[in-house]
Amino acid sequence: MNVLKIEDPSHIELPVEVGERLGLKQGDVIIITIEDQRVIMEKRASSPVDASFGLWRDLPPDREHIDTLRDEWDERLNEQLHDE
Repeated sequence: MNVLKIEDPSHIELPVEVGERLGLKQGDVIIITIEDQRVIMEKRASSPVDASFGLWRDLPPDREHIDTLRDEWDERLNEQLHDE
């Protein structure tokens, strides 16, 4: 059990052991839930979106790929128009 004295209620410094046990590092997000007189802190699991952010930033689509996508979109649009 860890006991802390609150000097500033808007800023609480967690004991090192708590951060280590949760595997916290700078930039992590925690979820805080209050139940009666209890505060529950949970480390938010990173989402697939967060994990993949910037993954393909060095691979801009080339002109050929863009033209292929446009052709596919045109084909789908024409199919939809003919089906109506």
